[in-house]
Amino acid sequence: MSTEVEGPPLWCHSESAYLASITMHTADGKEVTINPRSVMHQMTIEQVKHHLGGVTFAQDPWPIREYTSQSIEQQWRRIQVAREAAETARKEAEVAREAAAIARRVAELAYKAAKIAREAADRLAVEEATQKLQNKNRFILPSMFSIAPDDTDIEMPAEWQREVEEMMAPLKQKLAEEDRAKATQYQSAVAAADQVLGADFWTQCQEDVDME
Repeated sequence: MSTEVEGPPLWCHSESAYLASITMHTADGKEVTINPRSVMHQMTIEQVKHHLGGVTFAQDPWPIREYTSQSIEQQWRRIQVAREAAETARKEAEVAREAAAIARRVAELAYKAAKIAREAADRLAVEEATQKLQNKNRFILPSMFSIAPDDTDIEMPAEWQREVEEMMAPLKQKLAEEDRAKATQYQSAVAAADQVLGADFWTQCQEDVDME
């Protein structure tokens, strides 16, 4: 035969909820605990409704127990622990939501930073390509030296002018040679005309001009 003594029955949910509802009340915006004897009295009255023959027994039966200051205190502590656990869980969930929002924001900023870095890299690549092109074709003026229609006083650096002159020298030489060739052709044509028309033709033309 077992000699173990069974403990008091566990409190059901509605029983604990009723205890919590009558134990705490608000005064001046703060929760305060009412008199323990008053709590015991109200619990005893309420349990009658939940026992056999009570109006709520069929829908919400309560275990049979004797409410004492000790049992009320123990259950009240359990209620407080549960409330604190629920509040802790709520705060943890809120922190988790905030952490998720921060993580999303960090991801957005990281994406923007990566985009800015890509754009900067693209600009740098363009600048490097432009610099290489300018080094290859050194007579492409930078924008700061661009010659506008009204910029008549702008001068290229002396080094650039020398290089331009060096590049233009062969062209100038070719033009000079062409000019000399044309002059020679003209003189040859005049000499040929003299032979055909004779010296008297040009002498008569000069006399006519002088008479005018």
